[in-house]
Amino acid sequence: MIKLFKSKKAAGEPFIFLAWPEVLAFCFLIIGFMLAAIAKSAVISYIIIFFCGMIAGRIWFIYKKEMKVTIALMLAGFLIGFLIGNFYGSTLATIMSFLFGLVLSYNFHHKYKFLSL
Repeated sequence: MIKLFKSKKAAGEPFIFLAWPEVLAFCFLIIGFMLAAIAKSAVISYIIIFFCGMIAGRIWFIYKKEMKVTIALMLAGFLIGFLIGNFYGSTLATIMSFLFGLVLSYNFHHKYKFLSL
Protein backbone atom coordinates (compact mmCIF):
# COMPACT_ATOMS: atom_id res chain seq x y z
CA MET A 1 0.00 0.00 0.00
CA ILE A 2 1.21 3.51 -0.72
CA LYS A 3 2.78 5.19 2.29
CA LEU A 4 0.75 8.37 1.69
CA PHE A 5 -2.48 6.55 2.46
CA LYS A 6 -1.23 5.11 5.76
CA SER A 7 -2.56 6.80 8.87
CA LYS A 8 -0.33 7.86 11.73
CA LYS A 9 -3.22 7.66 14.23
CA ALA A 10 -4.55 4.17 13.69
CA ALA A 11 -2.13 1.38 12.95
CA GLY A 12 -2.87 -0.13 9.58
CA GLU A 13 -6.00 1.96 8.94
CA PRO A 14 -5.92 3.62 5.50
CA PHE A 15 -5.97 7.43 5.55
CA ILE A 16 -8.99 7.62 3.26
CA PHE A 17 -11.19 5.93 5.87
CA LEU A 18 -10.23 8.48 8.53
CA ALA A 19 -10.47 11.54 6.29
CA TRP A 20 -13.66 10.70 4.43
CA PRO A 21 -15.30 14.11 5.08
CA GLU A 22 -12.39 15.86 3.40
CA VAL A 23 -12.48 13.44 0.48
CA LEU A 24 -16.23 13.98 0.06
CA ALA A 25 -15.76 17.76 0.31
CA PHE A 26 -13.22 17.56 -2.52
CA CYS A 27 -15.64 15.46 -4.60
CA PHE A 28 -18.40 18.02 -3.98
CA LEU A 29 -15.96 20.79 -4.95
CA ILE A 30 -15.47 19.11 -8.32
CA ILE A 31 -19.23 18.53 -8.73
CA GLY A 32 -19.90 22.20 -7.93
CA PHE A 33 -17.28 23.31 -10.44
CA MET A 34 -18.78 21.15 -13.17
CA LEU A 35 -22.33 22.34 -12.46
CA ALA A 36 -21.21 25.96 -12.62
CA ALA A 37 -19.22 25.39 -15.80
CA ILE A 38 -22.28 23.86 -17.49
CA ALA A 39 -24.40 26.95 -16.81
CA LYS A 40 -23.98 29.41 -19.66
CA SER A 41 -25.65 32.46 -18.09
CA ALA A 42 -25.89 34.18 -14.74
CA VAL A 43 -29.61 33.51 -14.39
CA ILE A 44 -29.16 29.78 -14.92
CA SER A 45 -26.31 29.79 -12.38
CA TYR A 46 -28.50 31.52 -9.81
CA ILE A 47 -31.35 29.07 -10.39
CA ILE A 48 -29.03 26.06 -10.09
CA ILE A 49 -27.40 27.34 -6.90
CA PHE A 50 -30.79 28.22 -5.40
CA PHE A 51 -32.05 24.66 -5.90
CA CYS A 52 -28.74 23.29 -4.60
CA GLY A 53 -29.25 25.48 -1.53
CA MET A 54 -32.72 24.00 -1.09
CA ILE A 55 -31.29 20.49 -1.24
CA ALA A 56 -28.61 21.57 1.25
CA GLY A 57 -31.32 22.88 3.59
CA ARG A 58 -33.08 19.53 3.51
CA ILE A 59 -29.84 17.67 4.19
CA TRP A 60 -29.00 20.08 7.02
CA PHE A 61 -32.46 19.50 8.53
CA ILE A 62 -32.18 15.72 8.34
CA TYR A 63 -28.71 15.62 9.95
CA LYS A 64 -29.09 18.62 12.26
CA LYS A 65 -28.30 16.66 15.42
CA GLU A 66 -25.41 14.67 14.06
CA MET A 67 -22.55 15.22 11.62
CA LYS A 68 -22.88 19.03 11.53
CA VAL A 69 -19.19 19.59 10.80
CA THR A 70 -19.15 16.94 8.08
CA ILE A 71 -22.20 18.36 6.34
CA ALA A 72 -20.86 21.92 6.65
CA LEU A 73 -17.54 20.82 5.16
CA MET A 74 -19.25 19.16 2.20
CA LEU A 75 -21.53 22.15 1.61
CA ALA A 76 -18.58 24.53 1.79
CA GLY A 77 -16.67 22.38 -0.69
CA PHE A 78 -19.61 22.40 -3.09
CA LEU A 79 -20.10 26.16 -2.76
CA ILE A 80 -16.40 26.92 -3.26
CA GLY A 81 -16.31 24.66 -6.33
CA PHE A 82 -19.39 26.38 -7.71
CA LEU A 83 -17.88 29.80 -7.10
CA ILE A 84 -14.64 28.82 -8.84
CA GLY A 85 -16.52 27.51 -11.87
CA ASN A 86 -19.05 30.35 -12.00
CA PHE A 87 -17.84 32.48 -14.91
CA TYR A 88 -21.11 34.37 -15.30
CA GLY A 89 -22.63 36.27 -12.42
CA SER A 90 -21.69 37.86 -9.15
CA THR A 91 -20.03 35.97 -6.33
CA LEU A 92 -22.13 37.76 -3.72
CA ALA A 93 -25.38 37.06 -5.58
CA THR A 94 -24.42 33.40 -5.91
CA ILE A 95 -23.70 33.07 -2.18
CA MET A 96 -26.90 34.91 -1.27
CA SER A 97 -28.95 32.71 -3.59
CA PHE A 98 -27.45 29.57 -2.03
CA LEU A 99 -28.04 30.81 1.51
CA PHE A 100 -31.59 31.92 0.68
CA GLY A 101 -32.41 28.46 -0.69
CA LEU A 102 -30.80 26.79 2.32
CA VAL A 103 -32.67 28.89 4.90
CA LEU A 104 -35.96 28.68 3.02
CA SER A 105 -35.81 24.90 2.76
CA TYR A 106 -34.63 24.42 6.35
CA ASN A 107 -37.43 26.61 7.73
CA PHE A 108 -39.99 24.89 5.51
CA HIS A 109 -38.96 21.48 6.79
CA HIS A 110 -38.89 22.76 10.36
CA LYS A 111 -42.39 24.20 10.09
CA TYR A 112 -43.96 21.28 8.23
CA LYS A 113 -42.34 18.31 9.94
CA PHE A 114 -44.95 15.89 8.65
CA LEU A 115 -43.55 16.29 5.11
CA SER A 116 -40.02 15.29 6.07
CA LEU A 117 -38.48 12.04 7.22
